[in-house]
Amino acid sequence: MPVSKATNRGQLVCRGSARRLYLVAYTLWVQYTLRDIPRLLDLELRRRAKAEGKTLNAVALEALMRGAGLGETALRHRDLGDVAGTWQEDRDCDDAVADQDRVDTHLWR
Repeated sequence: MPVSKATNRGQLVCRGSARRLYLVAYTLWVQYTLRDIPRLLDLELRRRAKAEGKTLNAVALEALMRGAGLGETALRHRDLGDVAGTWQEDRDCDDAVADQDRVDTHLWR
């Protein structure tokens, strides 16, 4: 297949109708090589793959999608900065909590 030039991604682009197919495939499926995977992460990904009956690749892709906030169950981190320092004393609330701390000894015989 003849090659026309390098793209801005550093990949070669084919001429003609094969070019369109190549660009679609390249856009949909990109391959990575990851190095220095921590042992604990490797063990967990392999454990999940076995438990869920999936390939290691499938489980790793799901984890990457969630971690990047792109999956259905994306990891969402919240620091509660919008409510930190806003506590107000409330005697009624304190009394209600204190009632819950009382043990009904007659129920625990």
